[in-house]
Order: sequence, then C-alpha cells, then structure tokens
Amino acid sequence: MRVVGNVDLLVPIGNECFDASFVVFDIEADGILGQDFLRANVDSINYKRSCLMMGGDVVPLWTGGHALHICRVE
Repeated sequence: MRVVGNVDLLVPIGNECFDASFVVFDIEADGILGQDFLRANVDSINYKRSCLMMGGDVVPLWTGGHALHICRVE
C-alpha cells in the first residue's frame, strides 16, 4: 500500500475529543482506529454489544462484516 500522507486531527468520540495521528491511504474503508489509539483511550471493548467503553461513555462500535484490508503500518 502506498502512503498518501499523514494528518493530526482532533477526533470527537462520545462526549470527548481526542488528538490522533493518522496515516492516509487510498482504500475503500471509512476509517480505522489503531491499537495504539485503542490502548490509550478505550477502557474496554464489548464485541457482543458492539460498543466501546470510554470513561463513563458507551460508544457504538461498527466492526463491519469481513475485513477488506488487513495491514500493519510501522
């Protein structure tokens, strides 16, 4: 995959905003939160209820059907 660019954004999730860095690719997926973001900001992931627990907020989680792309970027 070819990297198109990098961008730092303020991302609103639930009732909070988070500073996050993104690597931009030309892919069909809407967006992907990396393990580094999840470890730093999410208390727990409930796959049965399809939600993220972030502080006192319950945030809906869309996991899609099947993976279109599985990639690791370092």
